[in-house]
Amino acid sequence: VQLPIAFYNFIYNHYISHMLNKKILRAILYLLVAMVATCIVIYTRHRNETIPLSSLLSPSPEHGHVVIDVGFKTCWVSTICTDSIKRTYTFLENISKEKELTDSLQINHLGKDLLGSSSYIKKIFPYEVKIPVEIANKYKVTPISQFYVENVNNDDTLTSDFIDAGYGLHFKRSVTISPYTDINFIFSSLQTNPTPGWEQVSKFPLVIHKSDFYTNGTDTNLIDFKSTNYHSLDHQVYLHAKKGGSDKTNVSLKPKNGKFKVAQVADLHLLTGFGKCMDPFPELDYPVENCLADRDTMSFVDELLEMEKPDLVILTGDQVFGPYTYDTETALFKAVEPMVKREIPYAAILGNHDHEGSLTKSEIMELFEKFEYSLTKSTPDLNYLINIGDPERPDVTLYMLEAANIRNPKQLVKNFTPQGDFIRNHHSEAEFKMGVFHIPTKEFQDVRFRDPNSYLGSYREWVMARNMEEGLFQALNEEGVKLITIGQDHVNDFCFENQGINLCYGGASGYGGYAGFGGYERRIRLFEFDTQKKEVSTWKRVHHDIDKIVDFETFAY
Repeated sequence: VQLPIAFYNFIYNHYISHMLNKKILRAILYLLVAMVATCIVIYTRHRNETIPLSSLLSPSPEHGHVVIDVGFKTCWVSTICTDSIKRTYTFLENISKEKELTDSLQINHLGKDLLGSSSYIKKIFPYEVKIPVEIANKYKVTPISQFYVENVNNDDTLTSDFIDAGYGLHFKRSVTISPYTDINFIFSSLQTNPTPGWEQVSKFPLVIHKSDFYTNGTDTNLIDFKSTNYHSLDHQVYLHAKKGGSDKTNVSLKPKNGKFKVAQVADLHLLTGFGKCMDPFPELDYPVENCLADRDTMSFVDELLEMEKPDLVILTGDQVFGPYTYDTETALFKAVEPMVKREIPYAAILGNHDHEGSLTKSEIMELFEKFEYSLTKSTPDLNYLINIGDPERPDVTLYMLEAANIRNPKQLVKNFTPQGDFIRNHHSEAEFKMGVFHIPTKEFQDVRFRDPNSYLGSYREWVMARNMEEGLFQALNEEGVKLITIGQDHVNDFCFENQGINLCYGGASGYGGYAGFGGYERRIRLFEFDTQKKEVSTWKRVHHDIDKIVDFETFAY
């Protein structure tokens, strides 16, 4: 108490006694004390409050609940928070005072900050409110059936029966239209939501920033990207929602006329927004800060899939550049969109960067497993097999392995199984077996002893092999694996034979990851298995000369 009084006396006597009389200054001091006291009271009320950010991967049962409200918890300095949950209780109390009704509420916080990395002071956490269908029917509670997003270009009519949820989002409750059962928020405009039953609700983003109200949303034309920096749109947020249940499409992998083609897409390095380019090549004729890495990366993937039409795509790690990705889910959606819209099966394993964003390794694999046309399996140790042909006697088996770098103990999965043990416990009767993982084993380093004319492809950077071995290469050799393909070292794309196994790099495909080393163009490797000739062919295609086949070679079974 004495300290602020002494401070007051010092300031008054030395500086402003000639400007203000004591009564005015005393009133100002009292006002400041009152403001501080108010802040202390608010902080005390909220300091023990934790934001219940439930997992994206543990939603309520997909059948049996409907969404009746959507809101946002806005927090300042993580302690002073406001939300609209009172609106939900008022809505229900106007229907019935029965405790059963309010007790049935399920408030799901969606585990993401809609400001992303753009603010350290303010946070916006969306939530949905659900009730069981039987409760909704019993008490005649109308669920949400329509959404509207404010935008200067929105030609739809915002009628008076829409409720303002905040940040430009409005919703309407109705029993005449199919209700929504889940909602989500994605930091990108997508043509296709990869999760069955989901859709992007509006072509316009929420009004998180004032400029969002004036954007063209999905109609944004990026044709002038060379002269315009579109990274100001990186934090735009779009609402996605689901109506009812929907099952994944059953996928089978069978050779066509004895042939089966696989595209290996390595090191996409996707981010949440457009992504900033690293080491673009060929050199740009516009400012590098205008370069849109994810746009260029996925354009390359689109072109490749249209040209090659593979039967399967394997994503071999670092789909996500985790350290710079504040919403991993958005990046994963982008990674699989080209396959989903073409109905091409795909499967993924993880690298050393995927889990460094907003989701853990296990959560990422669970999401992948839910996606349409995905053959990814979320196993306890994140290892699994893909069989091509007859499941009992497959033509080809792919060992999809969680072989991340074990330099960092935090990268160990909860139920980590030594790779050698997994392979020995999962014998395959396939005629041809292939290992697929991200980080190379030390056997890849033997390339430095080989004559560069004895193999095809580039050896430009040191092979960053795993620090810790679990008998992986030996077990693969004992199992009869004849081919291993990996990612990790972006500008290596060679294949060479070592101890009876052909060891191949995919070469990096993503502009969000490093390249350099004298100029390296992004590329994608392909494999084609010929089950009649008992051989596998492999080649690459580079982005800006995609019509050209690079380093074609064939290995016998």
